Amino acid sequence: MIAYIKGNVISVSKGTAVIETHGIGYSVGIGKKIAAELVVGEEISMHTHMYIKESVLQLYGFFSRDELSMFELLNTVSGVGPKAALNILDTLPPQDIANAVISEDAAALAKSPNVGKKTAEIIILKLRDKMAEFLGVHIQTPDEQPSKSEAANALIALGYSKTDALKAVLQVAAPDMNTEQIIRLALRKL
Repeated sequence: MIAYIKGNVISVSKGTAVIETHGIGYSVGIGKKIAAELVVGEEISMHTHMYIKESVLQLYGFFSRDELSMFELLNTVSGVGPKAALNILDTLPPQDIANAVISEDAAALAKSPNVGKKTAEIIILKLRDKMAEFLGVHIQTPDEQPSKSEAANALIALGYSKTDALKAVLQVAAPDMNTEQIIRLALRKL
């Protein structure tokens, strides 16, 4: 499997970039947001996912590990292929996708091209627990509100599931709230 590629951008067309590395040009499937950032002749590095299905063998590229992880999670859902996953990632960043799934916001996911309400609901149903894990890891990044992480961990320690705890915290937390305020409101939700 090819997990990473570093090389020069040879061309960018709708949904595809050609990246040359060591004399070989790799066709890499990309979303519109990534395509807008690529400059022909510039050296780039991308995390990749090799999609293999029946007669299809395609490499997909992403600038961050979060985008790659989210793409892979979305592709585990029946009815969501690489193109739909790229459309969702073009519409929402990975953190927002996870928040939408946890808070069961099908409308946010359905804003993506070619993703209807029914598909969004299936994504929520199939990925709810996995998104809790995704957010559980990423909610503790330095740029995030530490009180959210502390509140979620406190609720989990009280016996609530990770999914329920994160959902409640995300629904009630405001940027100016401390951990105790978030816990108090989240407990009322639960």
